[in-house]
Amino acid sequence: MKYETGARFEYLIRDWMRAKGYFVVRSAGSRGAIDLLAFNGKEMVLLQCKREGENSKRTHGDAVSSLEGLQVPPNTLRYLVVRRGKTEVVVRSVPGDEARYFTIRQIRREVKDAGT
Repeated sequence: MKYETGARFEYLIRDWMRAKGYFVVRSAGSRGAIDLLAFNGKEMVLLQCKREGENSKRTHGDAVSSLEGLQVPPNTLRYLVVRRGKTEVVVRSVPGDEARYFTIRQIRREVKDAGT
């Protein structure tokens, strides 16, 4: 994936988290386990952002393992955020298999409505 493409997706997720009331720091050019670090006063959220094609069967096991291996304080959530193709975003909790599905349009609308 091109750096610019990945960075655009990270900026979209950063803005989405800000729309939800989080203070967000982006780890530019990160090759580590965390792309975005978000705080809202109650909890910390660590996010790893990935992109893939629409019909991809990738599990992103390396990213999941990296997130699972982190020593984190209480009230810290870890998520793998995957953009599938041009329209779908899957947010998966780590550890665990809980996943939520969003469209890029939904996310952009939330960002626009929040004015971030």
